[in-house]
Amino acid sequence: MLSPPAQLVAYNLQANSILYYTLGLGITLADVLGDSDAVRDIYTSNRTTIQTAVNELLWDEEAGWFNDNTETDLKPQDGNVWAILSGLTNDEPRITRILDNLQSRWTQWGPTSVEASHSYVIIVSFRSINIFNRLAMQYHRLSQASS
Repeated sequence: MLSPPAQLVAYNLQANSILYYTLGLGITLADVLGDSDAVRDIYTSNRTTIQTAVNELLWDEEAGWFNDNTETDLKPQDGNVWAILSGLTNDEPRITRILDNLQSRWTQWGPTSVEASHSYVIIVSFRSINIFNRLAMQYHRLSQASS
């Protein structure tokens, strides 16, 4: 039997960040539709479980950003940006460290790839990461201004 790739195993950062964000939208929708408190409570409980697990299991304090999953020390750009945008991490010192690390990967040709050394993220991935990085930096600036 084939094993799934490491990035799909055990607490994947990007998948959990997107799920966390989606559950937040579900809470809002449940409120708008007047769903029972039980529905809201299930979504809230799942969000709390995801947030706790990701922050405890995937945060790399020494490096200053999240690992992709529990099976690797790969620090993905997309997953770390999603952790900020989704609100999965709302700790300002962590957000600042993540953004600094993301910015450190940018060169005149774009961000370097963490999966393949000495190469760059191109085409669709390049555009996505560029957009995510810009949004994350905007979010960070706005949150700093409102503090």
